[in-house]
Amino acid sequence: MRKIIPGLLAATFCMFASDAAARFVSVDPVQPNPNTGQNFNRYVYANGNPYRYIDPDGRYVCKASGEGQCGRLEKAVTQIHSAAERAPAGSPVKQVSEFLGAPGTDNGVVISDRLVDKRNLGEATSLDGTGVHIGLNFDALKGTDKLSSVAIHEGSHGVDHRKPDFGDRLRAKSRSALEVSEHAAGTAQGRMYEALGRNEPFKLYTVDGGMDWEKINEQMQRSVDWSCPNPQACGP
Repeated sequence: MRKIIPGLLAATFCMFASDAAARFVSVDPVQPNPNTGQNFNRYVYANGNPYRYIDPDGRYVCKASGEGQCGRLEKAVTQIHSAAERAPAGSPVKQVSEFLGAPGTDNGVVISDRLVDKRNLGEATSLDGTGVHIGLNFDALKGTDKLSSVAIHEGSHGVDHRKPDFGDRLRAKSRSALEVSEHAAGTAQGRMYEALGRNEPFKLYTVDGGMDWEKINEQMQRSVDWSCPNPQACGP
């Protein structure tokens, strides 16, 4: 017996699996990652557990546990990709879009609803810069626009984690590196909605006023002060 697994309607082609094999007939377009071993079995969908995980485009795994959260995430990421198509060359929006889902590459990104601090709207963490976990506060982020904005913010941090030397400084909690990364993340939020031609939900960009650098700097300072509550908590 052949059956279509729920959740594959967003795929660019249909894939089928047999009950006996529990594997897909066509391969995942993502190439295996020789550093992590991820995706060496090209016939496995969503880490071999399609009832728990959803892999909307074969590029990242959504591990959000709430009902409908992975579907919301797919819409948010699609909106990021749409903005990237309209953004100019070299835009941070394009960088995050590629980080989240460049065709034919295994980006090692896992997105879930797991947060170290539940008060945060989002978090990006990495042990070594290879695999990146992005946590999103789905309950607090009502609507696609807010979810997209925080997703691109945390995706920008993910891009920074992959940078040689700079990523090491981030993980070592260098205050100056955190400031640069936070400013870049806020800029990505604003530039995304500039490309889409509408107001950013946290008012970092408005159609009438453009980029609000004061708000971006304030957001940066709040985030860095939270990470570095005293001089001993972070390096220079």
